[in-house]
Amino acid sequence: MSVMTMYKVPEKGEVEEVKTFRNSTIFGMVIWVEMCERYFHDRSWYTHGESGALWKLAKDPRVSETDRIVLATTFDRVMVKKENFPRLIEAMKKWADVNDGYNHIGGVIECLEELQQDNSCHAVCWWLTSSSDNPWKVRDYDEEDEYDDPHYYDISKADTKENCYHWFLFDELDKKAA
Repeated sequence: MSVMTMYKVPEKGEVEEVKTFRNSTIFGMVIWVEMCERYFHDRSWYTHGESGALWKLAKDPRVSETDRIVLATTFDRVMVKKENFPRLIEAMKKWADVNDGYNHIGGVIECLEELQQDNSCHAVCWWLTSSSDNPWKVRDYDEEDEYDDPHYYDISKADTKENCYHWFLFDELDKKAA
């Protein structure tokens, strides 16, 4: 069975696994299905994902900020800075109030609340499903274009090719609002 993994992101050093959730489909897929039902009046997340319409909801000003935030947590290489945990927690709680059901939102909220007390935590990120490559496991290139052994992502090395692909959810959200 696939899993979803939540990582703590230190300011310096590699991301660290915080929690693994069994059955990855009950985070991302649940969010996608609920969003499709609400905005497209069907549950076909795959169709709307393939066309790009589902992902565009995260930038659509007609969509509630809560929905845009929660949807964006399912995007590739997204990180949320610790300073934005209260906004994320609030959005996830609001989303969970409207979307009763079996999902990992409660567990993610618990982890975020615990990590707020962790001085070594700068941000969090997710590997949404173990059915795909882990975006937080990277390989560096050496001078001869050979790969080194894989290691976890390190945002303090964002100037290197392998560690520059992350983005911060609220930085982007706030940029769009301005």
